[in-house]
Amino acid sequence: MRESTGTLNDVTLRIRLPQKSSASAEQRLLIEISVENKSKKPVRYGITNGIRDWGLVVRDEDAGGLVPRTRYGQRHTPKNPDLEVGSTKYVSQLIAPGATMTLGLDLSRLYDLTMPGLYSVTAQHVFNDKGDGENTFKIKTDPLRFEVTD
Repeated sequence: MRESTGTLNDVTLRIRLPQKSSASAEQRLLIEISVENKSKKPVRYGITNGIRDWGLVVRDEDAGGLVPRTRYGQRHTPKNPDLEVGSTKYVSQLIAPGATMTLGLDLSRLYDLTMPGLYSVTAQHVFNDKGDGENTFKIKTDPLRFEVTD
């Protein structure tokens, strides 16, 4: 697996894609998102908006700009992740010290990856948000590149 991470306050947000450097436009492209808590305290994260909470951004590295979302993706991913990450109306989940939370998503269901080319994906999430701004922090991964072939 290839991966990209972002770390702050001993919490690591990680995205992973299969080791294979390219995927066909007809194949599913599964991304794994995980949060590892290496701190000595539990870390809280919200799960109200499901996929939206992870602030996924897929860019077309060849043409520049954002990759269009599929019809399904329009309902489940944010139009502008920087504005929509970190809702204060969510159910809190805790990641215990030393624990890791992992989920998987099909990027090709969320974004139009039917055109061959070089793409990148990032994820971001707000942690410890109680709506008061205290102890709140946002982690963003570095871009993880991948290729879609014919």
